[in-house]
Amino acid sequence: RAFNFINFSERLKSEQNPEYEADFFDIDNPEDIRRYLGTYLPTKIGRFFGIMHKNGITHGYPHTGNISTVGSIYDLDSVSGEKLGLGDEMFSEDYEKDQNTLFFGGDYGTRPRFLEVLGIEGQEAADLQKKSANTLLKSYLESLGGNMDYRLKYAVEILLAKAISSDKYLATVTECI
Repeated sequence: RAFNFINFSERLKSEQNPEYEADFFDIDNPEDIRRYLGTYLPTKIGRFFGIMHKNGITHGYPHTGNISTVGSIYDLDSVSGEKLGLGDEMFSEDYEKDQNTLFFGGDYGTRPRFLEVLGIEGQEAADLQKKSANTLLKSYLESLGGNMDYRLKYAVEILLAKAISSDKYLATVTECI
């Protein structure tokens, strides 16, 4: 159903804008499944959270149960931020939770067991997980906007926040700046 929804949406976009290049998916095509898991879904997730954070809004509970199969966000009751006009601020703990889950704990759609069911195992699964993580980070950083110095500073802050080896995301961070 996710592919049906995406294909419908892509067709509408291309009908409304003849210059738009539609991106269709076929559930029976293994390459489309890999492209969806490695590029499409993490791009959407990164973009949503990047735009939210850029605007001072946090989710607080970004786990696979709160993200749809097309990358939109569920459980908006837990969203906070001054721009919502509800009298609450963007809580730093929620912001940190968002980042920790997105960049260090979330493997949206690329969990090993899930990939195994799809017949994606071993090095191929590891490569797809890495691509998914890098795509999510790149999309997130691009959605923040700003100049390249701002993006680099932000990316380094994310990496240093968990004191992880910069090797994991260095290539993506370099692409984003």
